[in-house]
Amino acid sequence: PAHVTIGGNDLAVSAFSPHKDLAFKAIECLRGPKNQVANAVKGGLPPVLTDLYKNPTADFKTKYPFYKDIFTSLEQASVRPLTPAYQNLSILISTTLSPADQIQPQQNLDALKSGISDALQSKGLIP
Repeated sequence: PAHVTIGGNDLAVSAFSPHKDLAFKAIECLRGPKNQVANAVKGGLPPVLTDLYKNPTADFKTKYPFYKDIFTSLEQASVRPLTPAYQNLSILISTTLSPADQIQPQQNLDALKSGISDALQSKGLIP
């Protein structure tokens, strides 16, 4: 099947799809700037389009105020850490920092420190 990768998530169109053209149009829509911003603000998934970071709209700057830090971290990204707790850490980070417009830095930092410590000690994330 043909596919495109969007921020580490593969979106594919089956070679057997009776609606390949529509499926590719759907993928193009999902990877468009408007949906990238919506996914960032509502779902915490950082945009993969460089232009959104380098030429942000006023609305994007307001709703995703740490966009510069996210872009810097994406530019300096490396492979995922090798830890059996990776899935727990990933869930902790995504649920703590989403939605982006409701982040409370000190409160979220405290929650992340505690949760990371618990995950690394195999305590799990569910209280």
